[in-house]
Amino acid sequence: MDDALANDLIDDSEGNLTAIIKSSGHNKGPVMEGMIEKYNLSKNEIAAVGDTVVDIPTFERAGLSVAVNTEDERVISKANYHLKGDLSELTKLILNW
Repeated sequence: MDDALANDLIDDSEGNLTAIIKSSGHNKGPVMEGMIEKYNLSKNEIAAVGDTVVDIPTFERAGLSVAVNTEDERVISKANYHLKGDLSELTKLILNW
């Protein structure tokens, strides 16, 4: 992996996962376009994971798209896969893709 863009996730001693938001999610498509151009990527080199409609532009640019823990049919319909609950399957999807 040459680059990744994500908010910080923090796992505390009690197993709770929290996030530090660094930027708005409403510009994900243009941000991904910048990375595609920077690294001269093709669609089959990109995986996107998301749970809301703001993730759809990344799904459209990725060869592998995974909707996680969402019931929003707009998101699910744009993803290659939909995972619920335990996300341990996500690693397998990406590694076997």
